[in-house]
Amino acid sequence: MISLSLLVLNLWLERKPEKVFSPMVPVSLADYDFGKQARKQWTLPKELHEVSGLAVVDHDRILIHDDESAIVFEFQISTQQVVPLFQLDQPALEIDLEGIALLGSDVYLIVSTGQIYKVADGLHRTGVIKDYQVFDPGLESICEIEGLEKDLNETALVMVCKRMLEKGADYVSLYRYTPGAGHAEKLFDLAFENLSPIDSKRIHPSGISTHFDSYIILSGRERLILQVSREGEIVASGKLKKKHHRQAEGIGFLPDNTLVISDEGSNRKGRVTTYEPGVIQ
Repeated sequence: MISLSLLVLNLWLERKPEKVFSPMVPVSLADYDFGKQARKQWTLPKELHEVSGLAVVDHDRILIHDDESAIVFEFQISTQQVVPLFQLDQPALEIDLEGIALLGSDVYLIVSTGQIYKVADGLHRTGVIKDYQVFDPGLESICEIEGLEKDLNETALVMVCKRMLEKGADYVSLYRYTPGAGHAEKLFDLAFENLSPIDSKRIHPSGISTHFDSYIILSGRERLILQVSREGEIVASGKLKKKHHRQAEGIGFLPDNTLVISDEGSNRKGRVTTYEPGVIQ
């Protein structure tokens, strides 16, 4: 008769080995695993209950904002400290902010109807800002915007449509805009018929970043991240887990390739999450 201790030993020897996360230098979005081994996550204070866009400053800092008032905060990843940076006007403008981007030290904010607010040298300013500029890329009658980032050439801005206003539209569009230079230029349409390989019928973009010489599009409702080439071809994708991402709104990459996502809190607190590149083996 096999002793209990021997049976336990045999079960221990036959157990499946634990999966291990192995960091790596990424070359595409496919080099990220969205499991718990790669994830770090923090909650935000109540002022950022409806956190929306984010912009990466450096290896340890990002700018974030909510979607109801024009107040920009700085979040330090290493300490999880959140401090107000500046606000537009006093009291702060109540506008539907849907994205933030940096061109050099200038800060740009975009609303759902496409108007862009520029704070010159905003990265180094604090308090109430009254000398901001407003630009109109001419997209108000075309689509609802949700997401802003510096373009791949880093001299202009790129924005993504959450939904087109054209009835029955089966695509969403990306636009490039140079502040103060007339209307935005369409980069390409992302047709829903091209989503079938990633098992999705449509997307509702909520954020955009640029990395790997590509556009990285976040679709919070579908919990999808797409890597899209300059020509508009989907070259890689990732799927976020529902329990970790209630409503993903902003996306960016730190200089070390760590991926950062901001999540609106819904009925809870907002969150910031990071994923290191690597594989689970």
